[in-house]
Amino acid sequence: MSAFKKIMKISLLTASVLFCAFFVLLGCLTFRKSDRSLKKEMAQNHIHYTIMYDSFENKRFRYLEMKQHPLAATLIFVHGTPGSVTAFTNYLEDTLLTNHYNLVIVDRPGYGYSNYGHYLPLKEQAEWIKHLVNKAYNNVPVFLIGHSFGGPIVARAACLLDTNVCGTIMVAPALDPENEKYFWIGKFGIWNATKWMVSKALRVSATEKYSHAESLKEIEHEWSNLKTPILHIHGDKDKLVPFINLEYSKKVFDTAVLETDVWEKDGHLIPFTKPSEFSQAISLFVDKHTKQ
Repeated sequence: MSAFKKIMKISLLTASVLFCAFFVLLGCLTFRKSDRSLKKEMAQNHIHYTIMYDSFENKRFRYLEMKQHPLAATLIFVHGTPGSVTAFTNYLEDTLLTNHYNLVIVDRPGYGYSNYGHYLPLKEQAEWIKHLVNKAYNNVPVFLIGHSFGGPIVARAACLLDTNVCGTIMVAPALDPENEKYFWIGKFGIWNATKWMVSKALRVSATEKYSHAESLKEIEHEWSNLKTPILHIHGDKDKLVPFINLEYSKKVFDTAVLETDVWEKDGHLIPFTKPSEFSQAISLFVDKHTKQ
């Protein structure tokens, strides 16, 4: 066998191995932790919260609750896509928040252990947040906090809740249907030839991604109805959800309730790259709008 043929054979074999490894990896990316794993982490980190389940429209949804201050504000965190409660569990160790507020972190429908693998449209996800607030937290000040795809969900939930929510924080929210950014890798979750190879979380994520712009168009007329405070935080170097989304917020939300905060030289992952600064921003906003 010639040297050229040997090189080609090795190259093809290597490419095949990498290709298979790539899809094995995609199939393993569930972005979630079981109740057992969460309890183990609690024991190791000496923190305590309650793993809760809620039923809504014949579906079962999971959320975490750290309730230490009966009359204090409750902060409800909603992750992006893909993801689960694990996106925000580090904040359960943040004493700037836990010393003053109660914290709730949800598995969004379709992710984590909330009807995992079954996509639920944006409007229905917001309906569940509304249901959860009215059912479990209607006697305390409530603030909704959503990152990325969680941003429009908490914003719509705030519209539905009206005065039953004190304020909403969106960080890097994907709001503008005309500036939805797509990535080729996401199509593996919707192509019939490949979607069976990827995890359920990635399939839900792909379905959500490729229906998101249309979902946003369906509800954009509702944004002007929001009458409680809303803060839009965005990094001006965000490469996943374009910074122009901040300008969109200025167009669609009532300027009387909208606050904006530009984080210079920061990207999309502000809650995870700047947790201390993000906690401070949350605390300032919550204190401002609970003391009015």
